[in-house]
Amino acid sequence: LAQRCNNYLLIGCIFYTIAMQATLQASDNMGVLYMVGLLGVGISALFPDFLIQLFVKKKKLRLFLNLLVIAAYSILMVFV
Repeated sequence: LAQRCNNYLLIGCIFYTIAMQATLQASDNMGVLYMVGLLGVGISALFPDFLIQLFVKKKKLRLFLNLLVIAAYSILMVFV
């Protein structure tokens, strides 16, 4: 679940960056910098999900841990 959501986030960031290139570059390239930062957060979210998939065999526990990862990264995105 977390991996699918993360993949959609990364794909959405790439398409948004391509579609809004002129707008993102208008303010001294800060928009592009923010999009690169968002991509970095998305890629960093793949690592805990990979570890969960690798080491946790029970589906319910894996789902619960993935939901915790999603919640943690959601809170991170709100406060950062």
